[in-house]
Amino acid sequence: MLTSKAWLRRFARKSSALGIASVLGLFAGSTFALPAQASSAALVKEATFTYSCAAGLLQAQTTIEVKISTPDTVSGTATVTWSLPALTLAQAPAAGSNAHLKVSGKLAATQGGTPADLAYTGTAAITTTAVAATTMTSTVTVSGTSGSNLILKPHTDPLILSLSTTGAPTSNCTTTDTDTLTVPIGTGGGTGGAENEVWYKCTGVNTGDEDVELNVTLTMPTSAKANEETSIGWSATNATTDGGQLKAPTGMTGAQKVFVELSVVGAGLSTGTGEGSITAVTAGSPITLPSVSVKVKPTTTGTVTVKPGPLKIGTSATAATINCALDTAQTNLKSYTFTVAAGTGGGSTTTPTPTPTTPRPTTTKTVVVTETPKTPIGKVTKTPKAGAETGGGGEMGPDGRNFVMAGTAMILAAGVGGLMMRRRRSVRG
Repeated sequence: MLTSKAWLRRFARKSSALGIASVLGLFAGSTFALPAQASSAALVKEATFTYSCAAGLLQAQTTIEVKISTPDTVSGTATVTWSLPALTLAQAPAAGSNAHLKVSGKLAATQGGTPADLAYTGTAAITTTAVAATTMTSTVTVSGTSGSNLILKPHTDPLILSLSTTGAPTSNCTTTDTDTLTVPIGTGGGTGGAENEVWYKCTGVNTGDEDVELNVTLTMPTSAKANEETSIGWSATNATTDGGQLKAPTGMTGAQKVFVELSVVGAGLSTGTGEGSITAVTAGSPITLPSVSVKVKPTTTGTVTVKPGPLKIGTSATAATINCALDTAQTNLKSYTFTVAAGTGGGSTTTPTPTPTTPRPTTTKTVVVTETPKTPIGKVTKTPKAGAETGGGGEMGPDGRNFVMAGTAMILAAGVGGLMMRRRRSVRG
């Protein structure tokens, strides 16, 4: 149940948008489907710093490695993830003390931003000397320009380990590590809303936990190209500490996954989805969300507008326990943009370059063709099947009828000659 402070704050903001919400509510959807093949690997930048921790809370002086990671590009307010290894305490907390691990730490930035201090109180109660590996988050406000870098390094102040119980010993961890974490700054800077806060309506949570407020930061790609895959960074933290937190419901424990959807409009895109792993959750406690890489593949050049979308939490996208849809009462949802340039892989935005080919050698062949003399027009060269087949006829050479006609002509000529000779003799006589 939201406390009175959170409820009043949420009610004041919602009441101002109630008129618009009644119209927008007609178009709202409560769930979304994510493809089973969504990638689970978030694209991140990371560095590992070595700390020396004094005895006190810990059993003895111990050297530990702390991994610091961010999305592969940052802008606006970016999430910094701290990964602490398993620890061994000097002694187990007193029975019934409900002790939790506390971690305080700092990072310094040599350029590009201002890191916030880490202030973490673990969600799992400690009852033995064994403390499991811990994942924590802080934030950094990015102030550098697009195309430059954010550079983080360990602060000179120690990393302090303690318990939440009164009078618990502490162990200070110091480092002389000179390594840095260098992260490219993208074209962040959202527009529309004044804050990164996103309101959700969630199902699958405990009664009273349905209204959730998360600080969501989207990191835009800096060199997107048409027909080439690129990634959008997504990170989120609980926006309030007095209510409205995303909490694990009764019965949900252990490792989970978060499935994120974004509205990605422009350059042939409409949506984008991504998947990230949650190390562990504790029923009834706020959920620490990982950074997620949402991969998209523009098909044309142009400007892309990106907004936060729904999310799911569970062991799979098709059987998620928690389903969070955007609260339609929020009318100033922050949007981001990035530009897609022409790619090199072909498509509607590029002109293919012809590939030169090596001429093949020409092979010349001489073919002797014997043609059958053509038959003069009007002559019959073949006897129809239905006619009398009396021999080769014209196909076998000169026709016998020619000889008959020639002989007839000769007889007629001889006859005419004979008559002329008789007439001359009669005249003389």
